[in-house]
Order: sequence, then structure tokens, then C-alpha cells
Amino acid sequence: MSEKPRPPARHRHATLKDVARELGLSVATVSRALAKPDPLRPATAARVHEVVHPLSYRPNVASQNFKKLLGQYHHRDSRPVPRQG
Repeated sequence: MSEKPRPPARHRHATLKDVARELGLSVATVSRALAKPDPLRPATAARVHEVVHPLSYRPNVASQNFKKLLGQYHHRDSRPVPRQG
């Protein structure tokens, strides 16, 4: 009988990378399984959800907000500059 996975010692909560490493999946696959599991095989999404709780995974809200901020900045910065003269 295998032991339950434990969160890494250096983290209070597991990251997406930790979950992906535990399952042998890519970070993108784990992220999709948690956000929108529809495009994934049901077995893959179920594996991810089984491991997330024992590893104490919690989304990094600061990272999510930073990505949103970068998206807003990029959108605002990508407007064409009007010609003068």
C-alpha cells in the first residue's frame, strides 16, 4: 500500500509544479484539469483531483492577479500610436 503524497517541506502548500511532478504530467495539463477539465480524459482529470487535496494545493492568488495585470498592461500598450504631422 502506497503512502499518501505529502507537500514538499519548503512549501506550506503544493504548487502546480509539485502536483504535476507527483503525477508525471505537465504543468499545463494539471492547470487545465483544475480550470476546465472538459477537454481532458476523465481519468486524467480524476487523477489530478485525487492528488490535489492530499498535497494541500491552493491556487496562488498573487500569481493569478499578476497575470491579469500583465494582460491589461499589454492590451493597453499594444494600441497603435497616432501619427503626428
